Amino acid sequence: CEAAMALEARAEVENKATTLAQLQANLTVLQLMLAAGCHDERAADQVSRCEAAIGLCDATEVLESAAYFHLLRSLLELRVGRQDGLRSALSEAARAITGLMERAATARLLPPDFLEILYDLLASQYHRLGGDYAEEKSRIQQAHALIRKQSAMMGSDPRSAEFEPYYQLLTFLVVESEVVSLLTRGMIREAMKCVLRLASLVDGSPDHLGPLEPSVHLLLGSLSTICGNFESAERILNVAMATASDDRSRDLAKLQLCLLELERGGQPAGDAADRVEEVRSTFAERDSAYPAALLCDVTLSERRGDTAPAKRKVQEVIKTANEKGDRQVLALGLMEYARILMREGDTTLSKQVVDSAKGMATHVKHLPTLISALRVSDQGGILPAVLDKWDAMVGERGEVQRW
Repeated sequence: CEAAMALEARAEVENKATTLAQLQANLTVLQLMLAAGCHDERAADQVSRCEAAIGLCDATEVLESAAYFHLLRSLLELRVGRQDGLRSALSEAARAITGLMERAATARLLPPDFLEILYDLLASQYHRLGGDYAEEKSRIQQAHALIRKQSAMMGSDPRSAEFEPYYQLLTFLVVESEVVSLLTRGMIREAMKCVLRLASLVDGSPDHLGPLEPSVHLLLGSLSTICGNFESAERILNVAMATASDDRSRDLAKLQLCLLELERGGQPAGDAADRVEEVRSTFAERDSAYPAALLCDVTLSERRGDTAPAKRKVQEVIKTANEKGDRQVLALGLMEYARILMREGDTTLSKQVVDSAKGMATHVKHLPTLISALRVSDQGGILPAVLDKWDAMVGERGEVQRW
């Protein structure tokens, strides 16, 4: 009888070990898929496998793995622009992280505070997409504080050397997110300071952060575009595309170049059409960048004078940008729609759409779109003050020598 009980206990232990190993294997596969830019049905299937594996484990014993899984799921939802899914995944991650803290459990698989920092980073991006910049800033500050805490403790843990690259990467990602937020709001001076910090991080740790150098070029290209320095932007974005170590970075550089060339004009119609078609075929409808890619198509149709196709496409831009929570592209799409309506002579609807674009641009603090809207409709006479503010910010931009 005792032998049977012992065999049963051993089988239970072996089964538990097998289940935990299966969970870790599935999480590793999901992490690799996301790192490779896979966010289609295959990634969704892998999410289901991870959920099933977690369901087979004792919930209290896999809190760390569960929290990491929900953060990976948040990354996937962010990439495809599913706001409800992102909110749900972040909520589940917060619940698991809180459970770990309540149990005073020590991280066994990941560096200390890694989960909390990654959660704050992803939550900040969720709040930015919703235009809640105060909460976004709070999350960013929390992430920086946790990184500083761990940096101060570096050396007290035998695994400090092993952990350091993780915190360097997290620092880069948090500052990168800050730059995106600052550029969205037209805060040029502050954005430049953060970009310089990113460049310094890469220069200071080329072995660990060197592959992220194209991301710095992407942000510099965006900065130059916003400031109207198109020649510099084109040069920098071409460098970003040529040096990108992954398809995602290369595709985003291609998208920015397409938008830049369409804004500048002067490109032969055939070349522009080829560039737009290449971008449109790159970003599937499920991708969070799809509305921006479709906006290239709208601009090309407008340049050709194809009003009907442009109108149909810009309505799709507005619809998908709203669904994916991309308020910046939504504001741009509304402004393009207003211009089309004005050309058609629909003054009533165009005024309503301009007001909507103005409201959205104000909400997300996107100064370029707000200026465009005020040029069309400035009953309050505030355009000169906004332009002075914009000129002051753009005029403060600096030059990055090596980058």
